[in-house]
Amino acid sequence: MAQEKIPSSLDEIVDLFKQARKDRKLSPSQLFIKQAQILNQHESTEYFDHNRTFRTDIYTYKELTNQQLKSYISWRSDYKNSTQRYHRTYKSFINIYTAELVNLIDCKDIKSAYEKLLTLRSKYDYVSYYYNYSEIIKMIDKAIRDFIVFYDMDLDLFKDRLTIEETLLFVFLDIPNKSDEQILDIVYEKLKSSWTVEKFSELSKPLIIKVIRAIDHFAKQKYQKNMAELLFNAVEEKNPYNFFEPLPFEGTLTKTKIDVLPTLKYKKLKDGWFKYQIKSDIIKLLPEILAEIDNIIKNEIYVTNSLPPQLLTADIVEVIKETCQQFFKETLKLKKKDKDQNNLQTYLAYKNLIEHPVSYNFKNSIEAVDKAKALESRFKSILHNNSNSDALFLLTSKVLENVQQSSPVECKTPEFWGFRAPKWIDLNKNQIRAYIYWRTCWRKGLYKRTSECYQIIYISELINLVGCDSPQDALEKLKLFKKKYTFANSQKDLVSTIITDFSRYYDINFDYSDVKTNIKIIILALVVLAILYFVGKKWVLKKK
Repeated sequence: MAQEKIPSSLDEIVDLFKQARKDRKLSPSQLFIKQAQILNQHESTEYFDHNRTFRTDIYTYKELTNQQLKSYISWRSDYKNSTQRYHRTYKSFINIYTAELVNLIDCKDIKSAYEKLLTLRSKYDYVSYYYNYSEIIKMIDKAIRDFIVFYDMDLDLFKDRLTIEETLLFVFLDIPNKSDEQILDIVYEKLKSSWTVEKFSELSKPLIIKVIRAIDHFAKQKYQKNMAELLFNAVEEKNPYNFFEPLPFEGTLTKTKIDVLPTLKYKKLKDGWFKYQIKSDIIKLLPEILAEIDNIIKNEIYVTNSLPPQLLTADIVEVIKETCQQFFKETLKLKKKDKDQNNLQTYLAYKNLIEHPVSYNFKNSIEAVDKAKALESRFKSILHNNSNSDALFLLTSKVLENVQQSSPVECKTPEFWGFRAPKWIDLNKNQIRAYIYWRTCWRKGLYKRTSECYQIIYISELINLVGCDSPQDALEKLKLFKKKYTFANSQKDLVSTIITDFSRYYDINFDYSDVKTNIKIIILALVVLAILYFVGKKWVLKKK
């Protein structure tokens, strides 16, 4: 098939390709700029898109076929005219257009080129999730950062383009001279996607500040280093650097040194430009510090089996623990009048309720359930807004521990889907009263049938020693519960596992009589089967 004729301006570009092969003095970037200046005058309203196997690492026109070049002109024309017909395009087209912008092609001035770069990034970041443009976004980000430095723009613009690591180091290299607000803003803003920060409530903010400052002080006192140098292994790295790489670019800098940040600078040496940047492990270690703070807070309320830190040294963990303990002691000294205004005081009131539950004198179960729900609503925000928190369950259980309901309650039976254990928060007030009625009957020896949801809640109460005099008493009640109720096989296995784990946790000598009985039954069944097998075999032989 004969190749379709291309427009005259494209013929000129093809001629430049041929000239470039002969003219060895013309660099690839110079050739690109000449081509861009010619191509800039040409637009097309027709979209050519015949090549489906297009490379993603093309940055110059030289590597495009005639058909691909037509496609690029059409896409760029649509993009410039804001028709937005083609959100998705070849990554190489975006590469080439970015190269045009950094070389100020079709731009009135530096500011205009900068704004077009920001627009390009914004548009393709918007569709990046669907079309996997993450690498393209990284390339544009580098181009924008280099653009600010190379064209001597306001360096405050550069601070808006910092990576998470660069931003955190900017603060953590000089903790004493940073305000509490600066530290908190950087921790919450830059690590907001981390599960650790999402779990934190307002309670933890002042504690985070104290821990960070304590670690920094400890590092200087013992090791004569700041927190970033000691804990995050902050060291300066020197690497060769080419502005706008891998894009073709033609330009020179008169400066020989550019100080962008205390953590980042560029220097021109005999061998070319070099980038001096402080690198660290802050992204790995800072979330672990926050996780350790979170664990300590939770342990102040109820015992957790949280995993120990994997990367923090023992002395740093000790500093965190001591700071947290001191913090809790100091806050207990706050004036009583501040109690309702201070989130931490509310937290400590919650902790006190768990450890030393108030003995309420309720007139009836309605009043008890109202009180339990009110406390639950008040305190759930303290525990990271987690409505399924074990501590919230324990609080409600303590309030309802000795409440009784003498008559049945008509209500819709709560459903148990099996993907997690039901909690009080899942039940409405009437459902809670219906559960209390069943529990009252159970405690009196009237073993009424009930829903799986209520069964799981009752087991949860027992393993938390709610309504039990001792762990041994709870274990006996668990065994009785298993004996009196018939379950689906999976749930029966669950109850057996809970009993075994409970015995190990409280170091109670577990009675394996049920297990031994089951083993005896299995052995007896095997013996019977063996006898039947041999008798049957004998009978078959006799018949023959």
